[in-house]
Amino acid sequence: MGVVLMGFFLFFLIFTRSLHGAMAPIWGPFAGAVERGGQSCCLEYSWQVFRYSASAVVFASVFQFLIRPRRSTNILRYLVWAAGWTAWCVSSWASLMHAIE
Repeated sequence: MGVVLMGFFLFFLIFTRSLHGAMAPIWGPFAGAVERGGQSCCLEYSWQVFRYSASAVVFASVFQFLIRPRRSTNILRYLVWAAGWTAWCVSSWASLMHAIE
């Protein structure tokens, strides 16, 4: 998880050349609202995207506790965990694309 988050951080830092842009994976769906200084349309869009990205993270977290760690289920648990956090990080792209619009 840390490697994926660091990769997103470096990607945004290199291509946006700003610290706000580099923090986008951490802010997730609120990255666009932060970039626009809390503009109302961007903040509203961020809250809409937040419902989906947060539900992916919650599902991945609950899945970790529902499936018992066994040798046969570890790959599935890791994939679901990575997919949940990837959804959170990718939601920053959607938010930033709305902010650019």
